[in-house]
Amino acid sequence: MQMGPIAKLVSATLTFAASATLAAVGQSSPPTFFTTPYMLDIRASHATTNDQDALNVTLWGPNLNGGFGSWRDSNGGDTTYGGAFFRPFGNDIDRDLVFGVNYLNDNGISQSEAQGQYIGRDGVGFGLGYVGGLANSRDLYFTKFIYRKKHRDWNVYLSPQWQRNPDKNDLGGYFALSNDEVFMSAGTDGEQWRGYGPGTWVT
Repeated sequence: MQMGPIAKLVSATLTFAASATLAAVGQSSPPTFFTTPYMLDIRASHATTNDQDALNVTLWGPNLNGGFGSWRDSNGGDTTYGGAFFRPFGNDIDRDLVFGVNYLNDNGISQSEAQGQYIGRDGVGFGLGYVGGLANSRDLYFTKFIYRKKHRDWNVYLSPQWQRNPDKNDLGGYFALSNDEVFMSAGTDGEQWRGYGPGTWVT
């Protein structure tokens, strides 16, 4: 079955969503089933029904999470993507600085995103970002305030967000809750809702 543009975008985004979320809730490295600080995950597949080739490469680590991939098939579908999140402070759980970039090209139509955020030792921070290459040249700008704290065994992340479209302003926000066994999140940017969980780490 050929993957549609929306499904491609969702699949590509999910590759880096886990990295962003782990950074957001204070999980400074992959879950405990990883045996080394860094892990390289390479996945390749080929479907004979439509001669589709897929490749995904992901790197997990304390300071860098990212990867790239592609889809190509005999029906003319050609999608490539890449992205990374860099955390200079690494395992310092009292403060956090994150820089992120994402890129997607779907049959010649490209979209890119850049963002950054800082959280101080008091658990309060801010972030900003940019998304370009959307339909009708609708570039987006956003900024957010951040609250991240650990209460007993739970990591709590709360982030109200303001997003600027070319023709309007949107208000939204995200919430995440996690411990060593369970993770869940939900939120909206004014255009769409997203939610995950409750999920469980594999040990």
